[in-house]
Amino acid sequence: MARYISIACIVLFAALTLTYLSSADKVQTDQLEPVANEDQLQRIRTEHTPGLKLAEELGLTRSFEQRYEIPGTDYTLQFDKVWYNSEYIYFFYNIDFGDEPVTNGEVPSLQFRVSVADQDSMRDQGTFTKSWAPENGLVLENRYYHRVMTHALKDEKFETLTEVDAIRLTQIEVKIGEQVYHLPSDIILEVDFDARDEQEIHIPLDDQVQFADHNLHFTKLVLGTAKNVLYFRFEPGSDPFQLSDLVAELRSGNGEVRTLAPAFVRMIDDGTYIAQFDPFDSWPESVQLQLDALHLISEEGFRYRLNTSEWPPPLENADRVEWELKELIDSFYDTDIYLEKLVVNDEGVYVQIRYDSGKRKEGAWLYASSLQDRLWYEDGSWDGGMLLEVVNDSGQRAEIEKRDHDENGYGFLLPMDFVTESEWIEFSVDRLMVEVSDSQMLEWDIRR
Repeated sequence: MARYISIACIVLFAALTLTYLSSADKVQTDQLEPVANEDQLQRIRTEHTPGLKLAEELGLTRSFEQRYEIPGTDYTLQFDKVWYNSEYIYFFYNIDFGDEPVTNGEVPSLQFRVSVADQDSMRDQGTFTKSWAPENGLVLENRYYHRVMTHALKDEKFETLTEVDAIRLTQIEVKIGEQVYHLPSDIILEVDFDARDEQEIHIPLDDQVQFADHNLHFTKLVLGTAKNVLYFRFEPGSDPFQLSDLVAELRSGNGEVRTLAPAFVRMIDDGTYIAQFDPFDSWPESVQLQLDALHLISEEGFRYRLNTSEWPPPLENADRVEWELKELIDSFYDTDIYLEKLVVNDEGVYVQIRYDSGKRKEGAWLYASSLQDRLWYEDGSWDGGMLLEVVNDSGQRAEIEKRDHDENGYGFLLPMDFVTESEWIEFSVDRLMVEVSDSQMLEWDIRR
């Protein structure tokens, strides 16, 4: 269903709000965490790295003693521990500041590229911190401790390598405050990774749960030192939905909880789905699955047209102009879709869409997820939801680079040159996401 609105009407009837951007003083807070001893250091590292405790007990981590000078400083860098597994490579490092204290104004950060040491043709890849920010690093005796990670290395066919003797670290960059330092030489680390050293427990299952008229049939659970994987089949109800994701937790009888991260549900070749959770820190005697919602891809969508032929004059004394609209676009699955507001600035026109569902504990409603630009997936490589397309009266299609979303809606930025060259602009969002909410729990005994 398409709706239309003239920007000239917006100027006449909507409340115009001029917002002047100002820079506020940043409030600096103490974020570095001092630790008293090695035991506390290890405990906090383990909290940030699921599965590390079990990996160490099984001898799957590697320790290193060598320190590397950071050029232009009196500081040194050490990779004191590396955990290479079939999913990720974790690098635990410290920077020794000598006699100088580590301050919040000079929080270090580290990044580098990783590849197989003896094969230059292999693909290298960068590091990231995941959910542990550098500002929340640990300090013990003037040493700063943190961790970076990367995905397990793959071969040229993008298959995960099952054996890696050594890895090469290149383009090693240490940033301390505003200063950036580069290590002059590569670093070789002997990791001696062999996937056969990892351990797994396979538990056959035959349990089913119903979410509305949708069925999930769980067939297998694999608990491992690198990941926990739940296998299941999905049978949609009367509407032709496609499964996108689950809202779920895997809980061990030892009190550990692993929350399923977004995008960690996927279908494998035979139509079976897998849900991948982080590993536990100890082998459990029982496991519970708490399942709270399904995220489904529907065949519904909406269109909306903006008349830009009478676009307002250029901005003069304001950095941006906002129009609060709250214009109803359409309704699906007990959810109203609103054009919430338009924001004009030097870059273009920001369009904000809001959902209003009046959520209940159980039922189905639209789920606000990240938008995907249809222009990027002309080859059909994207089979997910939330496909955004923007066209104008000349048939031109806009490439939308800036998008955002939260639990209540989403937005995107129309390039200013595209807007000013158009008589009208129509945007559409197809394959809307739906959340089916309920609360189901299953429990399984684990026999090793």
